[in-house]
Amino acid sequence: MAYDGFGQEVDETVQLHAQDEILTKIFRVIEEQTSLHFAYNPELVGKYSASISTESMNVEEVLNEVLKNTPLQYKIVKDKVLITGVLSTSLPQREALRKIPMLSREHLLRVYPLNITGTVTDKDGNPLVGVNILVKGTNKGTTTDFEGRFSLSDVDEQAVLSVSYIGYRSQEVTLSGRTDLTIVLEEDIQTLDEVVVVGYGTVKRSDLTGAVASVSSKDLQASVAKSVSNALQGRVAGVSVTNLGGQPGSGMNINIRGLSTLGSNTPLYVIDGVYGDINLVDPSDIESLEVLKDASAAAIYGSRAANGVVLITTKSGGKNRPVQIDANVYTGIQTITKRLDVLNAQEWKSVMKETGYLPQEAADFQGEGTFWQDEIFRVAPVTKANVGISGGGENSTYSLSAGYMNQQGALIESGYEAVNLRLKNTFDFFNNHLRLGNTLMLNSSDKQINNMTITDALRQNPLLPVLDPDQLGGYAGVASWMKNMDNPVGASKLYENNRRGTDLLINVFAEVNLGLEGLKYKINSGFNKNDSHNRNYNPPYDFGSGAIQSYLGESASFNNQWLLEHTLHYDRDIEKHNISALLGYSAQKYSGRGFSASRKDVPFGTNALNAASPAEQLTGGSLNENALTSRFARLIYSYDSRYLFTASVRNDGSSRFSDGHRYGTFPSVAVGWNIMNEEFFNANNIIDELKMRLSYGVLGNQEIGNYSTQNTTSTGLNYLQGNEYWIGSITGTSWVSPRDLT
Repeated sequence: MAYDGFGQEVDETVQLHAQDEILTKIFRVIEEQTSLHFAYNPELVGKYSASISTESMNVEEVLNEVLKNTPLQYKIVKDKVLITGVLSTSLPQREALRKIPMLSREHLLRVYPLNITGTVTDKDGNPLVGVNILVKGTNKGTTTDFEGRFSLSDVDEQAVLSVSYIGYRSQEVTLSGRTDLTIVLEEDIQTLDEVVVVGYGTVKRSDLTGAVASVSSKDLQASVAKSVSNALQGRVAGVSVTNLGGQPGSGMNINIRGLSTLGSNTPLYVIDGVYGDINLVDPSDIESLEVLKDASAAAIYGSRAANGVVLITTKSGGKNRPVQIDANVYTGIQTITKRLDVLNAQEWKSVMKETGYLPQEAADFQGEGTFWQDEIFRVAPVTKANVGISGGGENSTYSLSAGYMNQQGALIESGYEAVNLRLKNTFDFFNNHLRLGNTLMLNSSDKQINNMTITDALRQNPLLPVLDPDQLGGYAGVASWMKNMDNPVGASKLYENNRRGTDLLINVFAEVNLGLEGLKYKINSGFNKNDSHNRNYNPPYDFGSGAIQSYLGESASFNNQWLLEHTLHYDRDIEKHNISALLGYSAQKYSGRGFSASRKDVPFGTNALNAASPAEQLTGGSLNENALTSRFARLIYSYDSRYLFTASVRNDGSSRFSDGHRYGTFPSVAVGWNIMNEEFFNANNIIDELKMRLSYGVLGNQEIGNYSTQNTTSTGLNYLQGNEYWIGSITGTSWVSPRDLT
């Protein structure tokens, strides 16, 4: 007697003649004549029968007719008709349901699979790309596309979707039979509870006592950046980022709070717990980046922290997260926006005529001549791409990415090409008592350098053509009445300067829960390898000042560094007290070897040193080593997130210093007061955070060179003594003998 035909409308008709026929047979007839399929409990439906006779009747009208005297209802979802029972206060219906076995009742209450589509946006209606959608309690999930849309098939109609996205509050959405969803995520503005990476650990932002600036993955990818250094420009107060040169791939110079030392002012870069080169990381691979700016925050790194510390954490997968694929592709062009206004050939002739010096060869010249800026500058394409795959199971996570960068220089014969790979995994064993992890990063680059002086192109005579097939090398040379300068195009085309490099970073760690609540032991190992090969070549040529011999020079370097760290971590919350303690030991060693060789008079068409003449060959080589051992400790204490205390100490021993001066101690202490958490504080939502802090710390700098404290000899100090040429040398030209490492 009860029915409820809700859901979507169906515009299909059937021909049906039945006299006291059980419902299951009626449903089969409807299936044969339509595109619909029925889902029901045979034990329940088989108890009822109906009579109907029609030559053409809408399916919904048929269902209403045959179910009107039964305790059944139907629901049409796409091509499925769901037949279920209805709970009622009617005694006959309750008696009918009691006669159904318990198993059949559970079958009645089961949920049926649906195909789900939807869109995820922010509060302004902008689509969110890469949002994780997971069916709660299962491994089924997906991510949103570039338009913020997603789809899932065979999902229970009462399933709960877990929706999460970095920087936004997670949501759980119950389907309740819905098949088309619009989900709006809100930004997570509760930044005070965010966890910030500090040296050898993490701490809540609200409990920080040092000057630490954080840059999220979202901020780094807000603009297209060719490197992490580019992405940092203008994003952190007190951090200055400048170009090291105009050549593609020339890198950036980063200074934290100005120049700190007389030597190198490069910060210390720590990538997933291993010291490395910031240029090894693709901005698309970064999860978070922290800058330790003051002495109290950076003192845990001791003698390497005088110029600040940059901590980089790369992206990881997530447990029970479906496969997520992220792709970023960028392409563009680079060009010189303005050409300088210089004289053309006829204007140059007029000026020279007024000076009274105009050679006849120049006077006979016709045309505007060569505009050298157009010859050496070009419209240069730039392409950058990154593809990442991440996910995880119940006890493991993975993240794999590959990147490609190709930047042609606006100056001809210059460019940079690089390929990078990254793999990161974590594995949990024994109910999360043992955790293993690894990071592998590989970068291969090829840099083409043009050392031509651009000012020569601005000063070069416009009467000089670019090419001269009769000249040695094929490029025009200056006449005797011209200023003696290289042909800018010839200097660019004939001088080959290539640098190829390979960088490898490997990190492997194991973390063990020692049984006592909050106590963990971690062993962290790292390995860095940097190999480079430089090649310089020019064929024979003559730019007007005499023939130049062909030249080939090659050099290579091989640098290795290993790191081993042992740390004990104790983290515990006891009522209003939060304690985080660290005790550690670290050892690392660097070794580098290099060689160089060059010869002149290289036969045309050859590309090997042994083919050239040994008469003017030069060779060189080098070997450098240094080691550093460290012991360190830190205590972070917070009471009720109001009163904060941090103290750390590190003792470093560096082989770069002479005996008796190799060890230095670097203490720090800081206190803080979260005024905003006091009961008397009421800012009426005007002030988000108010904290007072006071800190003190000592930092050091061991970047003095490997043998600056050793008694080395400098040669080449030669001079004439009467009529004799004396070969001279001297010791101690670059001695360093500090009292300590500071």
